[in-house]
Parts: sequence; structure tokens; C-alpha cells
Amino acid sequence: DDGTYELPRFHDIVTAVDFYDYAQRFSSYDDLYTELLRVWNRRVLPVDSDPTLIDSDLDRIPDKYTIERQMPEDMFAFDDPNPLKSDVTETKLKNDFFSVDYEYNNTAEYNWAERQNAGNCSSYGGYQGWFGSYGYTKDQKIFCNNTIDGHAMHSNGCGIIAAGDYYMYLLKARGSYSFYSSDNSISIGDGFSHIPFDIYINYITEISNDINYHGKPFNGTISMYWFNNLQNNMRKINKQNNLKMSVKWDSNCFPSICLNRIRLMLENDIPVIYSCNVTGSGMPLFVFENNTFNKATFVNTDGNSYYLEVFSHYMVATGLLEFSSDFQNLIGKKQ
Repeated sequence: DDGTYELPRFHDIVTAVDFYDYAQRFSSYDDLYTELLRVWNRRVLPVDSDPTLIDSDLDRIPDKYTIERQMPEDMFAFDDPNPLKSDVTETKLKNDFFSVDYEYNNTAEYNWAERQNAGNCSSYGGYQGWFGSYGYTKDQKIFCNNTIDGHAMHSNGCGIIAAGDYYMYLLKARGSYSFYSSDNSISIGDGFSHIPFDIYINYITEISNDINYHGKPFNGTISMYWFNNLQNNMRKINKQNNLKMSVKWDSNCFPSICLNRIRLMLENDIPVIYSCNVTGSGMPLFVFENNTFNKATFVNTDGNSYYLEVFSHYMVATGLLEFSSDFQNLIGKKQ
């Protein structure tokens, strides 16, 4: 009431998570105990920043951006509007999402790693383009109980890839390294990184047997949405793998409700399957470069560049960035 403020003591503000991180700084319990005796009852000024760093508040926006000074690649190319207060809230899975080690097969029309991934064979999750004319299992009907071939997977397999990647992460995160399909089980390894390509391809083939299309597959999204197809198939997979989880496909919620659900799932270490379904002109994909959002440019097999527009597509979200209104005004995006 008189305008003064009494600083809290160290033990008043430290949380269990903070204390765990704090304790990691010490090489022995005795050193930690000695330091705690010194600071436990001391009054402290809680400021979540370090002014000696390029980025004081660790929100990946440098206090002062300059082209002349070498900046880490993951930093935004802007001056931080609030250097002592984070402008970015990140929600993500507890583990890094899994990677697949792509292997080129000389029956494919091009090498995916060289053509589309800057020569890097490591992929963040799976990719439907590894099937069909540009990859494996071209006209072989080995997916979805021998009802669709590799060409259909290439064109319309985004739903199967999304569901497969969702379960690949979920089963690993919960300590299960075998996937149980309708007919058998398949080992998916015991780590999140560098999953062998053949294991991933076999895994997707097996999991597709539990994801049934009604009629001819098209547009990836629509065909799996009919008759609650995706919802019911995922409930069946949950039961087979003893995952105590519910599944509901909801396309009629407000953006704010949808955002809250995405955030809650990530906080509970659950990847988020989502989709877009656009009629008329497609929805362009954007990348953030040169301080602005630009349409993503791709190169086709003839070497010509083009903009890719998405009409119906399943995707998997593994993280969420939410920006303050001050930073939103700089880059033009809220999330």
C-alpha cells in the first residue's frame, strides 16, 4: 500500500523443475548442500534473463540483430521488442520427433535426399513421396489389406503417413517398441533417431492394414474422414496397443478452441494430427525467410520451380510457437 515491494526469498520462488535444473550445476551433493545453505533464505530479484547474452531472455529473438554479427541459425532476424521478457511461448513434445534414414533405390525416378532434402538422408518423420513412381512399391497393391498400391500412397497417403508417424512417436515415448497390426507385430526400434528406412517402410505397410478406405482413395483427407473412418480406425489401433486414449475428429470448433486442444495435447506429449481441406484455389505453403513470409518454392523432376498449393492434406504438429502482440506486429503472425 505504501509503494514498497518486499523481495521474495529463494525458497519462495523455486519450483521442483527449477530446483532440478539448479541442482545439475553441481558436481556433488555436498557442493549443492553448501550452496543451498547460503542462498535458501536470501531475498532475490526474479528476473528471467541474462544481460550478458546475445539473447537476454532466451526467446530466440536477439536483443539487437545485426547482419555483421554471426547469429545462431535458429534466431529470428529482428530486434527483440522486449529484451527482458520472452516474446515467444513454445510448447513441444518431450522428446525430439523421430528421424528416418532414407535410402535411395535405383528403381526410383530420382534420389529424394539429393532432389528435395539438400543431400541429407535424414528425414523428420515419414514422407508419402517415397512411394509410387518416385520411390518404392509402385503398382503393387500391398497397402490397406492389398487394396491400394504405391501410386495411391504417393498421391493420397498423407493420412496413413500422419497416423503412422503419430503412433511411431507415441509407442516409443511410452516404452513400446513393437507395433501390433491386425495380423502380426513389427519391431520399430528403441530410439527416436535414425530409424532404418526398411523398418519404417515395413511399419507403414503394416499399419496401413488397420486404416481402411471406403472406396477409392482420393484427396488424402476426405476419403479417411467419411463414415468417421479415421476416428474408428485409430480407436481400434489404440485398443490393440493398449493405449488408454480416446479419439475424436472434430472439424467444427473455433480456432481458439482448436489452439487450446493442440497446446494441451503437446503438453501431454501427444503429437497432433490435423488437416486442411480447401476448395477452389489451393492453400499455398509458406516459409519464413528474409524477414517475411514467402510462398515455398519447389523444384519438379524437370528442374523447373513452382509454388505448391495444398487442397487436402493430413499433417502432424510436434510443436507450437505463440508470439506476443509486440512480436506479432513485426512478423505478421500470431502462431
